Amino acid sequence: MASWADYTTNLQNQGFSGAAIIDRTTYQVLAQFGDAIPRSYDVEGENINENNYLAADWQKMEFSSARYNQIKYMILRSSGRAGEPEEAAYADGFQPQWALGKKGGNGLFLYKLKTIFLIAVSDADKLSMEDANKRVGIMYDSLKTAGC
Repeated sequence: MASWADYTTNLQNQGFSGAAIIDRTTYQVLAQFGDAIPRSYDVEGENINENNYLAADWQKMEFSSARYNQIKYMILRSSGRAGEPEEAAYADGFQPQWALGKKGGNGLFLYKLKTIFLIAVSDADKLSMEDANKRVGIMYDSLKTAGC
């Protein structure tokens, strides 16, 4: 099996501006580049912990935005919402989730797998949202197939 750093390096080589793989149990960053890590900070007196966005149920309609790397993204699409396909469950019943967000020319790609979060950030000046979605989607599919 490739190391977690191999996966984030692969995304970097494909033109993403940041990526992280995070353990779903401990929220430990297993690999990252582009300083793409969850943070805790204050915005206008409100304490923001970006791990809370990772822990949220992305299929609920109230999940309309997510903060990551101190940027607030509008969630455009997520698994399980009206008109979006459901992800196939693992043999143990765990239901993986995904969400796609945008802020200006930046794209946010969130994947909640059984054991990890896969997060990728794109910059439209380097990689279109469509190409970024395809490229990170291929990695998501391979990680899901591997049981991650």
